[in-house]
Amino acid sequence: MCFSQNQGFARAFGQIALYAYWRGWPVWRIDLLLLALVGSADAHAAGPANPGRFELAEPADLDEIAACGDSSGKAALRSLYAGFFSRNHRCAVVRSGNGVVGAMWAFQRDYIITIDDYRTTNLRIRLDDRSVFTGNAYILPDHRNHGLFRELKRFMMNQYPSGTRFYASVNVMNPPSLRANELLGFRSIATLRFSHFLGRTRLALRRENDHRWERFNSQWPVLRLEGMDVHVEQPRPGISG
Repeated sequence: MCFSQNQGFARAFGQIALYAYWRGWPVWRIDLLLLALVGSADAHAAGPANPGRFELAEPADLDEIAACGDSSGKAALRSLYAGFFSRNHRCAVVRSGNGVVGAMWAFQRDYIITIDDYRTTNLRIRLDDRSVFTGNAYILPDHRNHGLFRELKRFMMNQYPSGTRFYASVNVMNPPSLRANELLGFRSIATLRFSHFLGRTRLALRRENDHRWERFNSQWPVLRLEGMDVHVEQPRPGISG
């Protein structure tokens, strides 16, 4: 009973902390899970038979992809996505009717985790040549809860050779996305905590099955992913229980 009560308290606190972020309060906290794929995506539960038409996007599709994004600044999104294409990252889209209703990106060599559209909270993730980080996904609201996200991600992963390692990040307060990733075979390898207090955002890292938090204050590290391991590259963190 105590365990479920603690879970309920943690979730309620997380909802308040996330609300504080969206409302622009001076104090807030966001937890993200770092996920890694265990096994092959095809070995896990399949979604609906015909959820949409999947294809790899091209730079000529930029306007459609930006129009599908989770932002009112379509010009800024178009510029961001053009930069992704110029660095040879890949985008997969799902079409329904004549339009794009969802998009997802796959990044090689490195990925930037951000919670404020790349303004200040930019955490670099370094990848080896056989690894891919999936992110910056969005499904239009009217097309959610039909398995599109999961099957779009499966389609994207199938564009890469066997043996490719896949990673992702999910907000702990987004159960549908977490569940979709779990159905594909993703498992948590670490938690990233972004805590903001009076104008400064601090980062903490806790690996799966480890109660200790590694805390980074003024200078954030680069995180290197290797298999199920998360390696911290400079600076050296402080460790606390």
